[in-house]
Amino acid sequence: MVHAAILRSPHAAARVTEIQTLRARNIPGVLAVWTFSDLADVLKQIPQFAPHPSLKSRTPFPLVKDLVRHEGEAVAVVAAETRALCREALRAIEVKYEPMQAVMDAESGLSGTARVHDDLPDNRAAHFVQETGNVDAALAESDCIVTQRLSIGRVSPQPMETRAIVALFEPNSSTFKMTVWCNTQSPHLTRAQMSGQLGLPRHDIRVIAPDIGGGFGPKNRYYPENTLIPLLAMRLGRIVKWVENRRESFLSTYHGREQIHDVTLGVDKTGRIRALRARILYDQGAYTTLGIVVPHITTVSIPGPYRVPNYAVECTCVYTHKAPSVPYRGAGKPQACFAMERLLDAAAAKLGMDPVEIKRRNLIQPGEFPYQTGLKTADGNPVIYDSGDYPKCLEGVLDLIGHSSFEREKKDAAAAGRMLGLGVACFIELTGRGPYESALIRVEPGGRILVSSGISSQGQGHETALAQVCAHCLEVDLSTIHVQVGDSATVPMGIGVYASRTAVMAGNAVAMASAAIRDKVVKAGAAMLGVAPEAVEYSRGKVTEVANPKRTLALGEVAMRLNSAAITFPFSDDIEPGLEALRYYKNTLLAFSNGAYAVVVEVDPETGHVRIVRHAIMHDCGNMINPAIVETQVTGGVAQGIGAALFEELQYDGSDGRLLTDSLDSYLLPRATEIPTIIQSHMVTPSPFNPLGIKGVGEGGTIPVAPALAAAIEHALGTGVQITRLPMTPPRVLALSNASRAG
Repeated sequence: MVHAAILRSPHAAARVTEIQTLRARNIPGVLAVWTFSDLADVLKQIPQFAPHPSLKSRTPFPLVKDLVRHEGEAVAVVAAETRALCREALRAIEVKYEPMQAVMDAESGLSGTARVHDDLPDNRAAHFVQETGNVDAALAESDCIVTQRLSIGRVSPQPMETRAIVALFEPNSSTFKMTVWCNTQSPHLTRAQMSGQLGLPRHDIRVIAPDIGGGFGPKNRYYPENTLIPLLAMRLGRIVKWVENRRESFLSTYHGREQIHDVTLGVDKTGRIRALRARILYDQGAYTTLGIVVPHITTVSIPGPYRVPNYAVECTCVYTHKAPSVPYRGAGKPQACFAMERLLDAAAAKLGMDPVEIKRRNLIQPGEFPYQTGLKTADGNPVIYDSGDYPKCLEGVLDLIGHSSFEREKKDAAAAGRMLGLGVACFIELTGRGPYESALIRVEPGGRILVSSGISSQGQGHETALAQVCAHCLEVDLSTIHVQVGDSATVPMGIGVYASRTAVMAGNAVAMASAAIRDKVVKAGAAMLGVAPEAVEYSRGKVTEVANPKRTLALGEVAMRLNSAAITFPFSDDIEPGLEALRYYKNTLLAFSNGAYAVVVEVDPETGHVRIVRHAIMHDCGNMINPAIVETQVTGGVAQGIGAALFEELQYDGSDGRLLTDSLDSYLLPRATEIPTIIQSHMVTPSPFNPLGIKGVGEGGTIPVAPALAAAIEHALGTGVQITRLPMTPPRVLALSNASRAG
């Protein structure tokens, strides 16, 4: 095995005028030094994964052709016998750049003269609108109108394990010519894009995703290294390994979140919503690797769990000289929740109303489901809320956090010189995105059951959850089931892991395949017992003759006979050999989890430090396969929500666009000391839109954290304070504290 490394641009915007690689090529042990010109005959632009009529798509080549469009973009790739030699080769490459003016925010991108892509003078990547009702008329008739500009900062996913790829090319193999191990969230989608990039048919490529150390969305994308490392393996005839270092992870693993919202809410004098208008600027970064997916999810998610009879939203996506922005845990929904909850809190303050009460009055009621929002997803399907009891979730979290006694707690703390505040946010989570997912179940002679699916695992317990679904459907012991995921060779097709979809899509696919196994076992078992299928029943992994319960066949016995190696097959023509079933669960109707989050904070007015005293969540994800997994997913989501709300922000040098927060010293992640144990409770309203009644859970904890923390900090600091920017770092909170005291 040999190693690879990437030479990355130190500039955000520049023209590459010259590259000298001779010194690097002459280093003993260096096997390859490639720039775009070395591979011009084979390199193709990475394809647009999710095209849309409103999108002016721009995607990168695996190596810079002439213009650098974000710091960290790949300029050259080297391969050498050791990682040390790779680093030496990178230092020996000489690149001459002609720096250009960088576009570093969406607003200046639309109004300035600098361009990210020469053929787009206004840097506009996309523009789209949706409207339900008559917003202008409803705003004109509203008794109270609040308007805010909300800014959501740019974040980096920072998974525990950075991206990594190992590629093996065996041109004479009778199975797979190219085998790639990489920490992708979607092995089959990666294989499909890799096929086009490498000029190999899909059946010659195997993509394996082992445990990948966290993904959170950005590992679901196709990166330049996914092409470069296999190309090295093909041309060198060696196994090639590349591991991203932490600084590369900040520069080149795609970012998330950054949006600006100009929002207006109109309510009547009782606080009931009449209309909402939103204008969104989305900082796309340099390329549209996933089209308009994130901002479009924001546009349909802003109304959240509330009745919004008149709603208009306009979104503009803008190219900038930053790394591309993609879905990151929540994928547009945390931004939407922040906008809606901030507006409701501001309206409550203007009306002199309890912020909890204004939420309570506007929540969709249990009898209104399925609830038609009048909105559509990016692929044209209607956005319909499936089920829930939103008011019960709100009341539940108020009980968990101690809302009824908090004012006394706040007064007692004030007497001791401590500033406490409480904030509450309600949310929905769009989950279970289709269009399909696969499951293959094979029962081996002896009774071991293999379950395979097109998903991969990022530590969410998918293997356990899918095994539980299969065990429940086949009524067998969990220990007999072995789950295989993250391998494009185990099932013909699959989609992967994102959008909190595994339990909904793969779970139902496993249930369908299990039902097919049961049907075949009944039919084959009846034939083995010499009776009609109606004369037997399946229970607890066995087929039993109803009239003679002593005559039973275990699942493994039926599988043994169906896998008979005898010269003659001992079944009729309508029973196929083997005991296996491949099923695809298809669904375009989303499942909507929901809940409410509450937090009590203490603010230090002298430093701006925010300490979470306690926090609680009431959550509903429909039928739970494994409550322990649900709770840990919610906990992890809340932790990431706290990070994005209080600590994490990618910051740039305004003069040249270089990233300033490019290490864990400067980009602050929350530690265990910042996140106390969360109080959780769960309710169950099954989804009517899928057979198992499941809703996704992976992103829910992240969504409501920022608006609840903002409300709590405002409550602690007192009247007149408005938080409109994320993250709420100590300097920003201190500035608000000083302004509040001065006022």
